[in-house]
Formats: sequence, C-alpha cells, structure tokens
Amino acid sequence: MTINFYKNEFNVILGHNGAGKSTLLKLLVGLYKPSEGYVLIEKEDSKKNFYSQIGFCGQENILVDSLTVLQHIYLFGMVKGLSYKNSLKESRKLLKKLNIEKERNCQVRNLNFNVQRRVCIAMALIGDIKILILDEPTNGFDPVNEKMIFNLLAELKGKITVIMSTNKMEAADNIADRIAIFVHGKVECYGSKMFLNRYYGIGYVLSMVYQEECDLNLLRDELQEFSSEQVTQKDIMGRVVKYNIPRRSKVTRLLDYLELHKARLNINSVSMKAAGIEGQFLKIGLISQFKDRGAFFIDNNYELMVQRRRRDLLNSSESWKRLEGRELTKHQIIAILYKKLLHIAWSWKLYLFCIILTTITFTITMTISNLGKENFENRKIYMNISQYTESNFFLLFHAARGNISKKFLISMTKVARSYGKMKNYHISRNISTTRVMSNFKLHSIQFQDRYFLAVEILKSGNVKLFYSSYTIHSSPIALNLFYNSLLQEYGCNNCKIILKSHALVNPKQWQYHVTHSQIIKNWINAAIIINLLLILPSIDLGMREKISISKQLQLNTSGMNTFIYWIPNYIFDLILFMLSLIIVSFVCYFFYYRKIRFSSVAFGTDR
Repeated sequence: MTINFYKNEFNVILGHNGAGKSTLLKLLVGLYKPSEGYVLIEKEDSKKNFYSQIGFCGQENILVDSLTVLQHIYLFGMVKGLSYKNSLKESRKLLKKLNIEKERNCQVRNLNFNVQRRVCIAMALIGDIKILILDEPTNGFDPVNEKMIFNLLAELKGKITVIMSTNKMEAADNIADRIAIFVHGKVECYGSKMFLNRYYGIGYVLSMVYQEECDLNLLRDELQEFSSEQVTQKDIMGRVVKYNIPRRSKVTRLLDYLELHKARLNINSVSMKAAGIEGQFLKIGLISQFKDRGAFFIDNNYELMVQRRRRDLLNSSESWKRLEGRELTKHQIIAILYKKLLHIAWSWKLYLFCIILTTITFTITMTISNLGKENFENRKIYMNISQYTESNFFLLFHAARGNISKKFLISMTKVARSYGKMKNYHISRNISTTRVMSNFKLHSIQFQDRYFLAVEILKSGNVKLFYSSYTIHSSPIALNLFYNSLLQEYGCNNCKIILKSHALVNPKQWQYHVTHSQIIKNWINAAIIINLLLILPSIDLGMREKISISKQLQLNTSGMNTFIYWIPNYIFDLILFMLSLIIVSFVCYFFYYRKIRFSSVAFGTDR
C-alpha cells in the first residue's frame, strides 16, 4: 500500500468493517509495528519526534477510570509539551466546545460511552498538533452530538492535516477534501469527490413525487430517451421514486421535458442532485469484489441485480416452526456441547498447555518423592512399657490388701523391670486405681493424660487394666505385661511373650508399594495438581460468556434452562479431567512398574 496525505487537507477513509482502516491509522501513530515499509512525515522518518505533533483518537476509549474528565485532558496536554497553566486553559476551552463542562469533575468510569468518547476527542485535539488522526470518532453518537463533532472538525479544515476513518457518508460528502476507499486491505481509489465521480462515471439522482395513477414503467422508458446508458431505479419510498441518471445523460433537456409533461406523466414534483459518496462506495466495493473473483462487472445493472437477488432470497425462504418439549431440550444440549467443542478447538493451546504442565509437575513431584522415599524394609518394632516410660509417660499400680494381690504386684513389677530400668511409675497405697482414673476431682486432665497404663489388683485376685486412648500401642502393651506376669506367677521364670509390630503385607509384594502411605500421598498430590491446573481452561468459557453477557443472553432471552446450560459443560470438563488422570496414571506406572508384579499372591499369604 502506498498513499499520500497532503498538508492541511481533510482526508476521509471509507471502507467496510475489516477493510484495514483502523490498522492503517494505528500504523501511522506507531501503535502497530509494520512488518515492512515506513511512514514519512514531510519526507522525514516519523520516528524523529513527530509523535508529539500528532493527535490520535482510537476506536476504543483509552481512559483511566480513576481520573476525572478535566484531569485527562490537561494531563494529556502536559504530556504533549504544554505548561500546566496553558494546558488547563486549553482544556477548559475544549470542555466548552465539546459540551462536557458539567462532567468536568466526574470520574470517567461513572460516565456513559458518549461522554467518554468526547473526552477521547478532546485528548486528541489538545496541544499544538499538526496532524489529527481519528478512528470513527462519532461511533455511537446521537445525531445532535454527531453534528456538533462534525462542525468542530469542519473548523479545523485548512488549518491542520486531518485523517479520519468513518462509516458516516455525510462527513465524506460535506467536509472531505479527499476520499480514500479501502477494500480488503487495499486502497481501491483515492481522490476528491469530483474526481471519483468522473473516474467511475457516477452521475445524478433524480427524485420525483408521483401520483397513484402514474405508470412507473412508462416513466422509466421516458427517462431512458435522454440517456445512451441505462437508467436504473434506485429506490421507492411511499410516493417518492428515485432513479440513477448516468453522467453522460442530457440532464438539462430531461428536466425541461419533465416540467412540461408533469400532468401527462402523473408526477407532482421533480428534483435532481449529484450522486452522493454512498453510491460511489457501494459501487466501488462491488467492482473490487468482481475483480477479486475474476468476473466482469455489469456497470449499469449492479443495483438492480442486488435488489433482485434480495427479493428472490426473501421470497424463496421457507417458514419454520419452533421446537418444543423434549426435542427443544435435545437440540439445546447438542448446541451447548458443540459450542464447548468449538471453544476447545479454538483454545486448544490453553488445554494442551495445562495437561502438559500437569504431567510435568506430577513427574517432578514423583521424582522428588522418590529421591527422599522411605526405606521399604520390614522394620519390626518391639513393644513394651519402656517405649512410653522413656518418653516421660507414667504407670500406675494399686494392689488391695491381701497376700494374693501383693504377690501378683511383685510379679508385675519384676516383669516391668525386665524391659529395662524401671522409672516413671507410681504405686497407690490407699486409693484404688479405678477411683483415681475416674474421679476428676482428685487430679487435673493433664494428670490423666500423662498415664498410659494403670493396673488395679483386687483382693479376690481379679485384675483391672486401664490404657490411654492417646497412646495407640498402650492396649497391646498392657495385655503383654499382664500375660508375662501370669507366667512369672505360675513359676515359668524363663518364659516370655515378646510383642512386635510390623507390616501385615510383605514389602516384596507389589501391593505394599501401591498401598504405602507415600504412594497415597503422591496420588493425592496428583489429584490436587490436576484439579488446580484444569480450573483455568474449565472456567475460561464461563468467564468469557459472563463478561460478554452471552450467558445471560442464552438463559434469559433464549429460554434455556440453567441445568441444561451447565451439565454439558461439566461433562466435557469431566472428560478432560479423566484424560489428565490417565496420563498421570501412566507417569505413576513408569515410576513403579519395576515393583509391580501381577501374580496370584494375596495379602498375608507370603511366608
């Protein structure tokens, strides 16, 4: 693309949506970096300190929510090189011109789009600018404010260079010095309005108010007599009919003829004007489309062809009936599932990134856990009272008066000493163990918590054993102490029952590794990692639809049930979760496949 914008001229860029208007303007001000080429201002590179002389108003409102209207304008003026005093003075003038004086001290986040748009225009106008670039400045304006902006821009005509993109044909018709029409990223034409009229042979628009008895076919035939090119009907609205009159027609004779034969032709009034830029824009766009397709453009019949095609489409369209009941629910579910599938296809990089990151994170977790894993050997723990007495826990003994009870107490203390140095034990003489452990008035709760075992030998020879629920091995230790004391009591001095604790499953079996606490922790870590990393893609669609109000549109205006909206999304998320879980399972198998042996060996059968 090569285009020249001339000094102190008002240039208007027209084009359909996506033609490249905004892209060109952002390239001119440096918001986009060109892949190749350059921008020259007065035959010098645009990077050489020309940006301070450019005022730019983009298609989007680029504002800071916390600043007021006045602060936006004068701060932007100071950025462009004005002093605070001059910037404030210039800001007040622009507030008055743009009719936003009442909102001067309001934060922009509390203002409507129309006012925010005028603030952006004021920011573009402030300062000693030489070039003003506007990207659809009146987008979203009501007719009153739109006219005010165009009048303000018309005052700048001839003073500075203005480059404005717009879809408002009035601006091109009334204030443009030169018009550029963009089609599919290319400059299809560029020049003054009269030049475009001559170049494309665009003529005039004849408007007539006709009576009910008027024959429009006969009227068109009468008009055709004054032109060698075809006269086409442009539009009919009520009793007003408009015709496109070619440029080379005998315009003067045509108007004289219509004035003389009004009564015969059943017409009330006649007016003629030069065709506006809208006709040029539409025609040039069609010509460009025909060129791209390699087809020949029929110059005189293009509007008739378009109108006929539209009528044929409307007449050929079949009526449709709204679905109800189960059929409606079925189609709604299919639509939601298909929408989710399209979102996954569109954002597949995000989903793939999360699944890969899940796998990598879990692999690192497994590697670190294996570096510091526990020794899986068959460790045996010998369990006796020394296991707790050495940890500052206490035993409590009490024997009733009588030879039998005292004799058995001696046997129990002898067995206790056999495990090591006897310490941290008490013998109650007057108060029974049952009373001590059950009567809270005799001691505090901390006192009870420090005892892991209590023994009471009754006068009848019965023995009561008390164990603490806080010390998990105190119950088997109490029974072991009792049985060894019985052996001592009945003369088997060399007999002893040894109590040991070890894993029920042999460490050589694969079941031990799979059910080991370290492996369970790894599976828990895996589940947490998968859930956390899949939250991002799972909520992505919901967040996007909430921000764009698409969700409310589907639920409120389309009559969709909330249950139908969420369940298909949940099913897809569950499938993705299972996919990640399968990948994690393969990673886990990779780390433990040497230890897993599928055999008929069951729990506890190894000898």
